Amino acid sequence: MLEYLIKDSKPDANGNSKKYKLSPFVNKAKFIKSRKNKDIWGNNPFHYVWDIDIADMRNKMLELLLYADVGCVLKPNKMGMLPHFINHMFDYNDDIPDHLKIYFRDV
Repeated sequence: MLEYLIKDSKPDANGNSKKYKLSPFVNKAKFIKSRKNKDIWGNNPFHYVWDIDIADMRNKMLELLLYADVGCVLKPNKMGMLPHFINHMFDYNDDIPDHLKIYFRDV
């Protein structure tokens, strides 16, 4: 479902999306902010990727969020923790595929 909703939805420099007709360009800032959404603890979608216990699915969601620019891998939550530093079920050093490590700090 997540893949269907956000794949090809990232707007280009002109504010156009391949998938969705976006509101006028003046609202682009609101749209971009909504893609960085956070819960009451300041967690964004990347904080939940490490709770997926199927490695292939976890990596697919990680790539999808990075590609679609949803959430922020370098945005700490209210506790000051980056998504991949939180004590999730998996070790972030081993779990992040090599081709995606460039998006992370200290990996």
